Amino acid sequence: MQQCLEKLLIAISISGLSQPMLHYQQFINQLKAHLQQTVPKKEQKAYQQRVFDAMLPSFSGFGEDAHLLHIIHRRRGLHPGFYVDLGAFDPISHSNTFLLHLLGWKGLNVDANPRCIEEFKSKRPKDINIHAGVSDREETLPFFNVGIGLGSSFNEEWVKNIAAKHNRTIHNAQETYCYPVNTLLEEYLPEGTHIDVLDIDLEGNDARVIKALDWQKYRPSFVLIEHHADSIQEVLETEFYTNLSDQGYKIIAYLAPTVIFSASTVQP
Repeated sequence: MQQCLEKLLIAISISGLSQPMLHYQQFINQLKAHLQQTVPKKEQKAYQQRVFDAMLPSFSGFGEDAHLLHIIHRRRGLHPGFYVDLGAFDPISHSNTFLLHLLGWKGLNVDANPRCIEEFKSKRPKDINIHAGVSDREETLPFFNVGIGLGSSFNEEWVKNIAAKHNRTIHNAQETYCYPVNTLLEEYLPEGTHIDVLDIDLEGNDARVIKALDWQKYRPSFVLIEHHADSIQEVLETEFYTNLSDQGYKIIAYLAPTVIFSASTVQP
């Protein structure tokens, strides 16, 4: 948790806040108070340790959700918005959107692993939960599963590297339909809904989807991309950074392994 806080303070400094620790502590206090109002009393005990007693309320791997909310709060407060989570994996654990969900947000969650989507349907029944892959074209591809979900992908080379690194077994590949990303949003994004947060974690296929997305039509306010790098410089050399920069997005934080972008029309 200390490592998460150190990363957050670096990210806050990048965002340009003065007196970051004071501002951030005030925000955490406000966030906890707001969650006391939005989380039903009967459910609060389940999140006592992760939210109300925690130094940093977070369900992300490294506090990305808390920092994102800090930025959103500075812009427009903590009232609900809409998220799209591509490669959603789990409704609670390692989720960049569950804290938003607890604050009353709604969203569209997509994952190629049917077991993951069943969990979303159970834990987030008011969201739109779709079992499918996401691509730059319509296609049916073998989905390679490495068991617990993290690292599972359509990219066979990617999965082999993950399996070797973590001593996992690759299960039988399952043929899975993949939506073109723009078709997916046309079909499932509620009419007239603005995407406040787009979270992309497609385990090796992110760049294809980022390049294909109609950014002018959908224009999410914030975009989160998972990318493992040793420095910001490495992020700046990626294809997805070039594509997002060309669309008018800028990096406002890097909490490894998540890069947070803001649309040029958003004042973080």
